[in-house]
Amino acid sequence: TVLVTTRISFVSERLLRKAFEWVDQVAHELKWDDAYLAKRRFDIESEVRTRGTYMHTEEEIVHGARVSWRNSAKCVGRIAWNTLMVRDRRHVTNLDHMFAECLEHQRLATADGSLKAVSE
Repeated sequence: TVLVTTRISFVSERLLRKAFEWVDQVAHELKWDDAYLAKRRFDIESEVRTRGTYMHTEEEIVHGARVSWRNSAKCVGRIAWNTLMVRDRRHVTNLDHMFAECLEHQRLATADGSLKAVSE
């Protein structure tokens, strides 16, 4: 029991360190005010302590996708990283709706004949 508790505690602490590192970066880059950052950090810690994980906000998901593209050293198109259209579809669980979202993704990415950067 002690070993399992210690392992869970270690994993939670590691997750919190990584989560805080990420949310601090988001806060800095998106210029969050201190009160909002403090609340977000509190919410993350509460969720990790309760469930062992936490959910990114849509704003964190969008920024994360864009930062990934920005930091992709070999991508020549990354100069447009902040124009990436990100569609948060975590709520879609039905197979038919997932298929419809795939079609919508394709439509958005190729609309009017010019390719657009779209991420989900």
